[in-house]
Order: sequence, then C-alpha cells, then structure tokens
Amino acid sequence: MRIAAGQIESRLGDFDYHLEQHLHLMSLAAEQGANLIIYPELSLTGYLDKGAIEMAKEFAPLIMQFTQVLQQASNQFQIAIGGGFPKLDGKQVFINHRFIFPDCACWDYQKRLLHDDELPYYTPGQKDNLLQWQNKHLAIGICYESLQQPHVNRHKNADAYLVGVAKSNHSMASAFEFYGETARKLNMPIIFSNATGKSADYINAGQSAVWTNSGALKAVLNKTETGLVCIDI
Repeated sequence: MRIAAGQIESRLGDFDYHLEQHLHLMSLAAEQGANLIIYPELSLTGYLDKGAIEMAKEFAPLIMQFTQVLQQASNQFQIAIGGGFPKLDGKQVFINHRFIFPDCACWDYQKRLLHDDELPYYTPGQKDNLLQWQNKHLAIGICYESLQQPHVNRHKNADAYLVGVAKSNHSMASAFEFYGETARKLNMPIIFSNATGKSADYINAGQSAVWTNSGALKAVLNKTETGLVCIDI
C-alpha cells in the first residue's frame, strides 16, 4: 500500500478553496500510485479553537455536499482520503477526521486527546483510533495526541501511523525527533501531514513528511509549498 501525506494552504473559513485543494492533491496522489492520502487537522475548514462552534455551525450544512464530491473523486481516482472538519453534535464540537474510501462507506474518527487550550471549545472523542482497510491496520493521531506516548501505544503493532496536524514551527524539531524515534522503536512507518498558511492565531509550518520503519526521514516538504510525500508500507 502506498500512502501520501498532503500539504495544503489553510485559508480559514474558505471552504471551497480547501475542497479544491483536496481534489487537486487526490489527483496528484493517484497519478503517483497512492492508495490513500491523509490531510492536516481540520483540513476542510482550517483550524480554530476560539470560534470553533461558530465554524462548525457554518460548515454543518456543507458536510453532505463535500462528502459527496470527495466520494465521487475517491471512486474516480480509486484512492481513499482522510480529511478533517469540526463536527457538531448537539452542543458538542469534535475535531473530526473523515475517511472516504472508493466505492465504500466513509468512517469518522474524532480526536481523543485534546490539548488544554482546546478543552473549552472541543469535546474528546471516544472512538478507537485504528483504521482497518485493505488488510492493513492503520493507527491515527491528530496533532497533540499524536505526540502522547499512551496514544501511540494504543496500537503500537499497527502497520503505519497516520498523523494529521495544524502545527506552527514551535516545537517542530522535537516533534520530528519524536516521530523518528517512535518509527524506529515500533518498527512502524509514520505519515505526517501539516498545513501551511494561517490557523487560529499562528502560521502553520508545513514540513509534511514520512519516516520509514527504521526511523529514517524519507521525504519532507518545505514550510510553504503545496504538495505531497509518499511511502510504501
């Protein structure tokens, strides 16, 4: 299986632009033989903490439409995708990552471990962070939780670790060290997708990357480009 990490520019609240970028990278990933592409945290809306419920309410009427468009592209290109948006459930808002598969039903994962800064605005998810697809076991980590050892250890025998973040350059060096060491210790490739552009009150640092199961950094994008990196697992 070939997995891609897509890197797109975040433009907060510009839903149509984000959808176009998802479709563009899906096409490129399919041309490169990828079976699945993962996007950054809240990739369809851009990342917010304050104002999360307002954005979730604004995006809610578009979820079905966007899912249908992405499903059609998934069927056309025969590639699965994982993209994020804030999901409103009553008065609760979840950091949701929706996986859409070719000719198959979609599957949602909600971020389980929230940073303290997120707790006033989002609700922790309860669903298991393991995606089983095409005879592969794929562990999922969304930003903060992806760097927490208890979360990593939930499925330390997975075939790969899919990580979607909206991360600034702050602590990026330590994050890269953690992912490389985790890949080596667990013998597990890591696919890391970050955005560029603005999120909340900071600038995303890009540098989407993939690590081999030996912990080697196989490929990394720069801080501003739109594109993708791939790895075979």
